[in-house]
Amino acid sequence: MALIRVIPAVLREEALKVAGASAALRSIVPGAPIFGDANAQEQLAGRIAGMTADAGREASSLAGLLGDASVALSTRAAAFEAADGASASALLAASTSPAITRRMPKPWFELFADLGYLPRLVVEAILGLGSLLGLGAATQTPVTILPPDTQTATTASPEHPFTALPVDKGKIKHIEWYGNTQFAYEHRDDYYRQLQGLHDGVDFIVPMGTEIRSPVTLEGKVISIDNVPYDYKAGPHNVLVDYGGFLVLYGHTSDKPAVNLGAKVKPGDLVAYSGTDGSVEHLHLEVIKKDPQWKEGDPNRRPGSVRTNPVPYFSPDVMQQLEGISSGAFHPYDKWTTPGDQPDITPAEAYFIP
Repeated sequence: MALIRVIPAVLREEALKVAGASAALRSIVPGAPIFGDANAQEQLAGRIAGMTADAGREASSLAGLLGDASVALSTRAAAFEAADGASASALLAASTSPAITRRMPKPWFELFADLGYLPRLVVEAILGLGSLLGLGAATQTPVTILPPDTQTATTASPEHPFTALPVDKGKIKHIEWYGNTQFAYEHRDDYYRQLQGLHDGVDFIVPMGTEIRSPVTLEGKVISIDNVPYDYKAGPHNVLVDYGGFLVLYGHTSDKPAVNLGAKVKPGDLVAYSGTDGSVEHLHLEVIKKDPQWKEGDPNRRPGSVRTNPVPYFSPDVMQQLEGISSGAFHPYDKWTTPGDQPDITPAEAYFIP
């Protein structure tokens, strides 16, 4: 009960902290020395003005979001007190409030560093200010306020068959989400040409040799290893597992998988060890829609081609474990800018984004 009373105040403090950061940046940056000719200075000044204005809008928007959450929590606290001894779990389970999800923007003090031609001293001062204010590193991790009855859910469901992480959380250094990522957009004419310009999986940046265990509550069967007999790229080494209604590709694994072709895979079983794509050590995890016409052993038909977003398959508990881990940015667009909202990918079809 005490916790419910405290949370609204904490949310208000966070909103004020964001607003304070915006004001501090506006006061520091205009006085910093900027090198270059007059035109360059004028252009940079315009960009800084626009970015600080964006920061103000983000602060206001976030304050509004947190304010709404604060009101909702306060209302629940009042309802609890009026319940005259009703159990907290029964009262909160009756809530019909939907999850409130918002993608935290990349901190604006780091956007200045992206300009590239600010003096290093100014960039470091801005980053130092962000650290001092406790705003942390750049991240696209969703901030989610879930109804309490779903916050600790760990049981499997048909909608969320992934009830564990495929790798040890403590070893995850960074995440690249599925879909409309900035990296995929920038490389849509090379790496992602055949994937409609989108990233076709979730990348877990982990050290080489990290154990990869089946995160799915269903039993699966290994139907391809190292793109034999089915080539899904993500090599040079990978393991493809058929979980019945969908396929999971564990890509960029080490050269010695922990399973054999045809092996059964149970929840938590060791599948492989993480490897590299030749430049970055990571696990590339894909969820592929199964082709209902495919029959095991058919050499003329792939078991599936359409990639789908793995995030909706993750349980609420898995998503909570991923909160706070840094992640790559999404390409600015009028949609597809959060981990959970991304389209299916049909190989060789036209780009989604011009």
